[in-house]
Amino acid sequence: LLSLLREKSNNMSEMTKTSHESLAKALTIHAILPIYVCSIMTIFAVAQLYFEIHSLLVESFEYEVAVLPTLIHPCLTLYFVRPYRM
Repeated sequence: LLSLLREKSNNMSEMTKTSHESLAKALTIHAILPIYVCSIMTIFAVAQLYFEIHSLLVESFEYEVAVLPTLIHPCLTLYFVRPYRM
């Protein structure tokens, strides 16, 4: 995506370039977020299985972490995409 944007950027206006760059940033962060959430949930699962940590706090964190992408994705889109931010 980034190489295609660089290739086509000669024909774009400055405003179009910046909007495409911000969309690319938002898409990159949207793609990385599930990896982050899965790693946190794996840590919680390992803590419960191997270290035998069984508390309501740890179990509730698993559900709270699973909801994070639903809360963060719209906020990231509003932050990175300039027309939405305005």
